[in-house]
Amino acid sequence: MPQAQKYRVDTLYEGPLDDVYATAIRNCDPEGPLMVYISKMIPTSDKGRFFAFGRVFAGKVATGSKVRIMGPNYVPGAPPARPRFASRAPALSRS
Repeated sequence: MPQAQKYRVDTLYEGPLDDVYATAIRNCDPEGPLMVYISKMIPTSDKGRFFAFGRVFAGKVATGSKVRIMGPNYVPGAPPARPRFASRAPALSRS
């Protein structure tokens, strides 16, 4: 298990550090809720669609998964202004 996530969870996650999401990140829990940090988004030729590159910190994602994108202005606990969803996760690649 990556040890860095245990002491960096407070930097990686802005929500309460004792909730289910922080615990999943801290433990690199593959059975926990999906928590992904998207590091780069590249627009496609289809308007409003992107290729997203990121790192999974907890949970599992697979081709066809529905994923909620929180965005840079997300505030934990606040209702989303406009929830956005990736309709389907495209083919995935592992490095």
